[in-house]
Amino acid sequence: MQEFLLFLISGFFVPAMAWADDIRDVKPPVLLPGHNGIWAVLVLLIFLGGLAAWVLRNRLSPRCVTPPPPASPPWETAFQRLRALKDTGLSGGEDVKSFYTELSDILRRYMEGRFQIRAPEMTTEEFLSHLKAAPALNAQHKLSLQEFLTCCDMVKFARFSSSLHEMERGWNLVWQLVADTQPQT
Repeated sequence: MQEFLLFLISGFFVPAMAWADDIRDVKPPVLLPGHNGIWAVLVLLIFLGGLAAWVLRNRLSPRCVTPPPPASPPWETAFQRLRALKDTGLSGGEDVKSFYTELSDILRRYMEGRFQIRAPEMTTEEFLSHLKAAPALNAQHKLSLQEFLTCCDMVKFARFSSSLHEMERGWNLVWQLVADTQPQT
C-alpha cells in the first residue's frame, strides 16, 4: 500500500519530463496519394475556360432580338394626332385649354421631327425667333404660326376663351401647315 501511495504522490509531483518516454510525439502531416495541387489548377482552368466560352458566345453571336419597328415620319404622326384630337370633339368650355395645349404640342413635336427644331423645349418667343431664320417655311406660314401660337398662349396662360370657330381655324391651320411642309414623294 505504501508503494501505491508513493506512486500516486510521485505522479502529482514528479515533473512531466520524467514520463516523457511513455508519451509518443505528434506525427507530421501525411500527404494523401495523388497530386492535390494539380487538381486545384485543373478545376480553376476548367472554370476559367467555361467563363471565357460564355463571354465569347454572348459577345460574338448575333442576338435574336427583334428590332423595333421603324418610327413613322413626323407628318404621319402629326396627322394621326390631329385626327384623334378632332375625334374627341371640338367643344367649348373647360376643354378649350386642353385642346390648345394638345394642338400646340402636336405642332411643336412636328416641327422638331421635321425640321430638327427643339420646339417643345422653347418658349413661344424663342420658337418664333428661331422660325424667322428658318428657310423651310414661307412668310405666310410664319405669320400664321405667330398668330396661332399667340392665341394658344392666351388661352393656356391668360385664361382667354375661344369660340368653336377659332378652335376649328387653329386645327385647320396646323393641318394645312403639316400638309404643306411634308416632303413630296
